[in-house]
Amino acid sequence: MKGQTCWECQKKSEWVCRLCIKYLCKTHLDLHIITPEPHDIEKLNTKSSSQNHVYKKELQLRIQILEKAKSKILRQSKTLLKEIHVLTQKAIKPLDDIKGFYIGLLTKDCDAKVIEKITNNTFSLEDVQDVSLGSQISGFYKQAFVVERKKQVKNYEFLSIDQLQRSIEIECDMILDGHGDLILGVAVTNDSKFVFSCSNDSTIRIWSIERKTQIMVLKGHTQPVKCIVLTSDNKYAITGSSDKTIRIWDISRYTGARSIESEETSYKWQECVIQAHNFSVLCIDVSEDLHYIVSGSHDNMVKLWNFRSKKLETFFATHSKPVKAVLITKDNDLVISGSFDTTIRVHCIAERSQGYVLKGHTSGVTCLAVTKDSKTLISGGLDNTIRIWNLKKKAQEFIFEGHKLPISAVTITSDSRYIISGSRDKTLLIWDMNNRKQIGTLSGHTDFVWTICLTSDNKYAISGAFDLSIHIWDIEERKSIAVLQGHKTSISSIFITNGQKYLVTGSKDASVQTWNLLNKTPISYYKTHTDPILSLALSDNGNLLVSGSEDKTIHVYDCDGVNENIIFKGHKGPVTALALTSNTTFIASGSVDKTIRLWNLTRKNQAIKFKEHNGTVTCLAFSIDDLKIVSGSLDGTIRVWSIINAIQENVIQDTRPIFNLAITMDFEYIVAAVGRGCVVVWDLKTKNILKSFGDRSSASLWIKAKPITKSFFVYAFDGNS
Repeated sequence: MKGQTCWECQKKSEWVCRLCIKYLCKTHLDLHIITPEPHDIEKLNTKSSSQNHVYKKELQLRIQILEKAKSKILRQSKTLLKEIHVLTQKAIKPLDDIKGFYIGLLTKDCDAKVIEKITNNTFSLEDVQDVSLGSQISGFYKQAFVVERKKQVKNYEFLSIDQLQRSIEIECDMILDGHGDLILGVAVTNDSKFVFSCSNDSTIRIWSIERKTQIMVLKGHTQPVKCIVLTSDNKYAITGSSDKTIRIWDISRYTGARSIESEETSYKWQECVIQAHNFSVLCIDVSEDLHYIVSGSHDNMVKLWNFRSKKLETFFATHSKPVKAVLITKDNDLVISGSFDTTIRVHCIAERSQGYVLKGHTSGVTCLAVTKDSKTLISGGLDNTIRIWNLKKKAQEFIFEGHKLPISAVTITSDSRYIISGSRDKTLLIWDMNNRKQIGTLSGHTDFVWTICLTSDNKYAISGAFDLSIHIWDIEERKSIAVLQGHKTSISSIFITNGQKYLVTGSKDASVQTWNLLNKTPISYYKTHTDPILSLALSDNGNLLVSGSEDKTIHVYDCDGVNENIIFKGHKGPVTALALTSNTTFIASGSVDKTIRLWNLTRKNQAIKFKEHNGTVTCLAFSIDDLKIVSGSLDGTIRVWSIINAIQENVIQDTRPIFNLAITMDFEYIVAAVGRGCVVVWDLKTKNILKSFGDRSSASLWIKAKPITKSFFVYAFDGNS
């Protein structure tokens, strides 16, 4: 900043400390350096500090572009060499085959016909045209891989938060929000790649285990989805709901039987709807041979359906209370049902009749599982017990007791060694079938554990709970290795770093989640606010996250977990705007209270307060040298503030509210989203409008450059915002 004076003596400054935001002369520089506080000293030159930063940033950007161009050339060359190698081997192989044949002839006696053929025929090199680089290949290497052009102002389009969320979800093949209500069922594919969950929110969601990300939402049920099961060939998901229907979904595109197709609506995934019961469908199972579906309902009925024809085969009206659990044995011989009437009833499929009743639970039966050999049944109940039954002897063998509250789910490993149970006491317990004792506890859920399934290799248990999360547990290590969850309500704020590597989303449920856009995976999940998230900021390296909320506080998270999280309090209203300096030393915050506050992260205190706006502060941005703040407000003004002098330096007045803004690296232009769908470009020195784009029907918080590319950040001038 040319012409700035020393903070201490008012002489001409030659240096600036970016941590303290102080200009210093040579004398006071020496005194400043010997203080115990950290420093970030930079020498001022004849150019402005801002121009110097722009110059250095531009050089660094150009070096990166050159390296990318080199990488592209090397990558293409490597691909070509591989293809040439393959073609070479294909050409050489028949020659080697003939050569081998001739060598073989030299070592053995040949019949007259072979000798006659060899001696009477000629053998010579064919006239082969020499290979040369084709025009397409040589054209690639003759291209100008970098180009320098005059910066041009681009057209813009508005994106609402919902539109931006949808764009990110389509581009990255992931869903940002999660279940909005209780998780009632989970199932996992045989290859352990995907988890399916169903919920009280009436949706079915598909999660990638490898990416730990939700990739699809299936909608069709009109009321809570109570249960879900997958067919053994991974082609279909079958769900039961409070809307009294059973629905069959074609899931093969995500489970290997078909390639992933373009975005389609849920009804195209829906294979069939069966009007199943007179009341809610509470439980469901499908036979291993894909011949039968069995369902249990609040109408006390158990029904057997033909999977292929989707027609009712028979029903069993033997329970006196709702049926909470059903299964078909692995040998496809028996249907077993458990009810709130405390009984377990065993039905013979072939004879279409009830075989016998198992009694022992003193309260309702809530869950069932059967061993692979179909000889042993496991049941869990509201009496807090897990009971083991011998199906051949038709008798109870022993009881597991350990849970403090009712059992919600049980499952057994395919080798019949271990049982895993889930309970309303928020825990999963592991039981050894051979030694008949509890051998482990899995803790991590914060509400009722309601559903459990196992991967086919028996290594991992997957549980769904009323805390709206799905945990993946390493059974041997006895610990949670991943949590599958998203925002529980709609997303209210989105922030993307300059390099488009990281995404942060904030929700009305007061949670904040960070995502890696390069590998399309979630990184961390925070819920420390008490009210909806309204503003976010994240350092370009993804290490420091800042969130502002309706609860009037600012929360600072160290994403590496090295330093303690910080909470700043001071605003009298919701925090609606945030910005972070490039060296992550200061945070600027704007609020409904019409003020802008600057917070020192090193000293953990408020450094400066600006209060010239007459309306809510909606957006903030730092200059490239971190010495100025630009703010926009619903009062229709854009204001420029000097951090060094703690004063307002410039005001641009408009009649329309300002919703978002971006500044160019040279600090000459401001681009802002204003009023009802307009983007305006101002010259910061003259305050004149250079150009105005659009006149849409609704205001928005995001600007996006056209043509749309594979990035979602706000670009002001050809990528230099």
